[in-house]
Amino acid sequence: MKTTLIGNIVKITPHSTVVAVERTKIHPIYSKRFTVTKKFHAENPQNIGETGTRVVIGEIKPMSKTKYWQVIKLAKKES
Repeated sequence: MKTTLIGNIVKITPHSTVVAVERTKIHPIYSKRFTVTKKFHAENPQNIGETGTRVVIGEIKPMSKTKYWQVIKLAKKES
């Protein structure tokens, strides 16, 4: 099963798109929630979206040293 993540497009370059994914974690001792942001380099063959767009990315076979994700589609807006 391939992993899919939802995140926002942070940067678009000619060779890749950088998508930031935010997750909420709970501290093991203090039980406080905090957000963790990680950036993923993703292939965007259809040039979907622009900076700030919410997208779904999925795992693919490695295309380069850091790029092993691909933009699949636009994420549905939360109501």
